[in-house]
Formats: sequence, structure tokens, C-alpha cells
Amino acid sequence: ALLECQRQFQLVDEEAEFDDYEVLILPDRMPVGEELAARLRTYVANGGGLLISGSSGLTDGGFVLGDLAGAEYAGRPAYSSHYFQACPELGLPEMDHVMYEEASLVSPLPGTEVLARIVEPYFERTWRHFSSHRQTPPANVSPWPEVTQRGKVIYIASPVFSAYRKHGNLIYRKLIEACLARLAPEQVVQAALPSGGQVTLLRQEERLIAHLLYYPIERRTPDLDIIEDVIAMPDVRLQVRTGRQPSQVYLVPQRQRLNQSFARGVATVIVPEVRGHQMVAFEF
Repeated sequence: ALLECQRQFQLVDEEAEFDDYEVLILPDRMPVGEELAARLRTYVANGGGLLISGSSGLTDGGFVLGDLAGAEYAGRPAYSSHYFQACPELGLPEMDHVMYEEASLVSPLPGTEVLARIVEPYFERTWRHFSSHRQTPPANVSPWPEVTQRGKVIYIASPVFSAYRKHGNLIYRKLIEACLARLAPEQVVQAALPSGGQVTLLRQEERLIAHLLYYPIERRTPDLDIIEDVIAMPDVRLQVRTGRQPSQVYLVPQRQRLNQSFARGVATVIVPEVRGHQMVAFEF
């Protein structure tokens, strides 16, 4: 999901220097002990953003990070799938969106903003109560939040990352994008590629290297993805938040220089063609 959102990320452990990152993500099922919780409290107090989802930080005794998230753990729901309605602030379509994975129920504390609410189904779909669809239709908006925000901490009640990987529902990725946009509105790099394209940014001494990647993938067998055709993408707009104007921008390995514009810390170029893979160097 983060690759498709064009968000740069690193996998870190509990010993990492948290202050090096604008946002930390605790995805879906991450256990949080007291030592890690204390470090996260210090990180948030210093201005860091935190995105928590699913059962991360939850125990039988409650929500370890409830003071940061502004919510108290209330238990498990009576249904395995549900719907959610997003508030206009998230910028998502105003409708009931199905969530195929079980949420965690939390009660928001005073001062916590509710950005989306859980919509309960008519009944749990079992052999006793049959529904011809994969899920039971939505019934009523519940008092339980799907998404909350308190300061720079956002909590998503459902395991949205694993749900997107398992089911591929676009709205799950859009929900992740919307939450990250509230915590870190300025992206490091953006490229005008299809949703299947990827852009990553690496630092090499006095230059940044952007990697643009796009290969159409087709599922032609039950368990194998095939890449056969390479489709050239012309005139791809690439923006990198460099902070200062590069002395030159060029294609690698072609060494072809590109015209650039620079405004508000962002360098913008037009990559003539991305044929599968193209590197672009921003040199200082």
C-alpha cells in the first residue's frame, strides 16, 4: 500500500532513532510493551506523527497507547465484517464502504476527533443467517469509531494494511493515503505514473537518485504473475522535495540533462520516457 501511495518508508525496529522519521506506522498487529510505549510517547511529544491500525498496542488489559490515541479499548465486535462511513475531512466518497476484516472497538476520549464511524451489518453472515452476498448489507451507523485522531496520532480500528493486501479494495488504500496526508501532507517524491508504477528515492553522497518503475503485470495462471510486455510511459512528471535547488538533473545512465523548475523546496522535471525502469539523478 505504501509503495502505491508513493510514500517513502523504511522498516525499523524498537532500537531505531525515531526522531529521524516524520511518521511512524504500527501496522495491524504489532505488540507494544511498556518500553516501546514510553519511547513512542517521547517521540509524539517531540512532534512526531503516529499511525496505528488494528490490534497494534491492544492487550486484554486495554489499549497501551490509549493516552496517545485518545481512545479506550472496548473489546471485539459481534460481527466479522462491517462497513464504515468517513467524515468529509478525509475526502473519501460519502457512502458505506465494506471492510472484510474484523475491527477493534474503542471508545473515543473527550477531545478526540472521530474521522469515520463503523456501520454495523444487519446480522453476522453464518449458516443460520444467510446472505447471498459475501457480506450482509449495512444497517445502522454505530457509536464506534473506525478512525480517530488526537493531535498527530491517528488510529484505524481495522487491520487496513493486511486487508488491502488480502482483498485489494481501493478504498482501503485511499483510507491509508488520507490518514498519511493528515500526518505528513508534504510527500518526498511524486511521479505521474499509473497506480501500478513505483517511485523510490535514494541518497548517494551529494545527489539523490529517483527510481521510476512500471511493468504491467498479468495473472495468467492461478498463482503466477507474468510480465511480458513493456509499455513506454512518455513525459512523466517527477517532483522531488529536495529542499534546495539541484545544480543539475539528468537521466541515468544516459547522462541526458533535464530542464528543471524549483519552487517551495520542490524540484520538478519531465522525464521523456519511462520504459520499464528509469533512474533520474538530482545533483547538488
